Amino acid sequence: TVLTLNAEVIHQIGAPAVDPESGAAAPVQMRIDGDQYDTVNIAGGAEHWVQAGTTEIDGTTYDVYNDDSGVQLLVNKDVNTHFI
Repeated sequence: TVLTLNAEVIHQIGAPAVDPESGAAAPVQMRIDGDQYDTVNIAGGAEHWVQAGTTEIDGTTYDVYNDDSGVQLLVNKDVNTHFI
């Protein structure tokens, strides 16, 4: 499966996150699950996105990508990720 996303789409359909410690609003977030047979194409180019490390949720590791517009994308570590 191939999924192509950009910050605008994530902002429209992603969920606003809340910092569990402070209760403050966090970036709009979208989490992508999948496996090695899946691909996420992130539109907008790598110059607009920063890989911000990884996070673990319920035993699954996700790569964390932050967009310069305040959007955060979490992609399952097994999913192929490309910037287009």
